[in-house]
Amino acid sequence: MHFASYYRWLVYQHLFQPPVPEATLLDIGSDDGGFIERLTVRSSVALDLSLESLHRSRAQAKVCADGTQMPFAHATFDHVILSDVIEHVPDDARLLAAVAARVRLGGRLWLSTTAAQFQLFPAAITARAERAWGHVRKGYTPATLRGMFPPDFQVTLMEWPETTLRHTYLLAWALSKRTPVLARSLARLCFAADLRHRHPSPYGHLYVEATRHA
Repeated sequence: MHFASYYRWLVYQHLFQPPVPEATLLDIGSDDGGFIERLTVRSSVALDLSLESLHRSRAQAKVCADGTQMPFAHATFDHVILSDVIEHVPDDARLLAAVAARVRLGGRLWLSTTAAQFQLFPAAITARAERAWGHVRKGYTPATLRGMFPPDFQVTLMEWPETTLRHTYLLAWALSKRTPVLARSLARLCFAADLRHRHPSPYGHLYVEATRHA
């Protein structure tokens, strides 16, 4: 699991309750399936455009597809993850509508994305990093992101500054090229520091848990 994804996992764990063991789970843009591997559920589906990533996933089912054209009926899953995906997609509204439609009544959607003023340290590397990651937009304000959800979703949104991670990103990235385990250990230390010193900041990430109601 990439160190940044591992950091996201730690934040999700801290902010929100995990799905119940009887849940059905869909992870969109699943990469190597790190989230699925760490959640205990009845059934899991990994969806990604990369066959190489899907081969590394331990999901019970693997689907190579675009998130806007998923081969699933509406209201199929109890829990859906869309972590660090919408900032990569030109038609983000269409993607979120398609994803929300797959959530069952009473089900939940976890989403994370960059804030509108997201910034690494030093600030000069931010634009280059975003291009390398394949971002097609800078990020979102809390109000903009809330407004993208259908009206039958109750949205809990948290701003997470991730100051320590953003300031040590270059070091973690360099470590990940040689020792991914060590990079994840650094990510855990960053999370512990960020948890203790959550100073308000518009430069980090936004985390959402959205629950579908009638």
